[in-house]
Amino acid sequence: METGEIRETRETGVVVIGGGVSGLAAAWSASNSGTDTVLLERSERFGGSVVTHKLGDYRIEGGPHSLLVNEPELEEFLRDSGLWERSVESSDAAQKRFVVRDGAPEALPDSLFRFISGSFLSVPGKMRMLLEPFLHGTAPAGEEAIGPWVERHFGREVREGLADPFISGIYAGDPDKISMQAAFPKLAEIAALHPSLLRSFLKKKKLIKESGVERYARKMISFPEGLGEIVGHLVRKGKFDSLAGVRLQSIDRDSAQWRVRYRMGSDPKLHTLRAPSLLVAVPPQILPELTFPAGIKESLAVFSEVESPPVTTFSIAFKRKDVSHPLDGFGMLAPSREKREVLGILFDSSLFAGRAPEDEVLLSAFLGGARFPEKARLDTETALRIVCKECRELLGVKGDPTFWKSTFWPRAIPQYNRGYPQIVSMLDDIEKKNPSLAFAGNARDGVALGSCILSGVRRMKGLLSQEGISR
Repeated sequence: METGEIRETRETGVVVIGGGVSGLAAAWSASNSGTDTVLLERSERFGGSVVTHKLGDYRIEGGPHSLLVNEPELEEFLRDSGLWERSVESSDAAQKRFVVRDGAPEALPDSLFRFISGSFLSVPGKMRMLLEPFLHGTAPAGEEAIGPWVERHFGREVREGLADPFISGIYAGDPDKISMQAAFPKLAEIAALHPSLLRSFLKKKKLIKESGVERYARKMISFPEGLGEIVGHLVRKGKFDSLAGVRLQSIDRDSAQWRVRYRMGSDPKLHTLRAPSLLVAVPPQILPELTFPAGIKESLAVFSEVESPPVTTFSIAFKRKDVSHPLDGFGMLAPSREKREVLGILFDSSLFAGRAPEDEVLLSAFLGGARFPEKARLDTETALRIVCKECRELLGVKGDPTFWKSTFWPRAIPQYNRGYPQIVSMLDDIEKKNPSLAFAGNARDGVALGSCILSGVRRMKGLLSQEGISR
């Protein structure tokens, strides 16, 4: 420390490092329980990948485009925080998905019967799918990538036509790498009931019926001004102190409390927060950068190996009359075998009202990902040319765009590739040795927006329930 340095120390109940949605949800949960809470964010804004650009009559989602509420606990959080009453449910069109097949978007069948009776799969593809109870193969020891797993159960056609585009849609990832067990734990749990997945689902359905538990009716929602409302609402209405532009200096601990030292922007004053509890909610690639004590820092170094490929969200609008496709769905995904230059295109203005002027449609194309990272780094003019070409060929667009906005994410989505459970186990080990420390967010609990929110809520509840931690 420099002689004469200005210092300031504050006692609080819990410190949250990371102001994305996981950190915000954690801070809200802690402060709502009566715990004095301080949230620190190193960038100049909160929300992480959740950002809505409000440009004239356009509402552009730079990150996630919708929030799937598929668990009662998530709805409870939204209600308690006052967000639920402002939410808007997606249109009926959101239930319909398209997959590019032979150069054109084709509606995905919404039931096994329609898969079998429709034309989405060839006759041999349908036969292979129906034979899954007898031709499911033998599971390898340990983890299995989702691509080979799908092919083992349903054949190559289902893998290439369905698994491939959906992995690109969820993770912008490579199905030959993404771990089925790490990325889809609920599916893995069902699959463990029987070697045949179809029989596993039948068994699961029977167990649910016997339990008498009603299935939660999931909803896809957003907000009138976009998902950015989540961020603004939690920051404005939360009972916690939220600080942006923070430069962390050190994180250590004495026998009773954590000490977090930081500076604000260019201000030389050194601030110290002392708290019995600490929750960290930052992306995996940031974990090794945190200035923890040597033992913890060494354990977190493994997260530098996590792949997080770049992705560009390219939002573009056209006059409705210039688009021949009805855009009557959530969007479309492109299997790699189709050799398209985009991962997929979402139909934003078909999902929620108020995303574009009345006589226009708003679309969002995605470029880059694990298999085509170079496309995410293209200059705006080249990306615009590519997106317009894809929209013309796939959606029948004839006119020029009326608007476009590009959002580049250099490290978009952490890839839960094979071996990821071993990496995440380091967090479990750290927490066992330091029960007053918790980690939340997409480094461990899933990459979907709802999963990130619930991660913050649940990890904070677990942290504050630890015996001996003061509130």
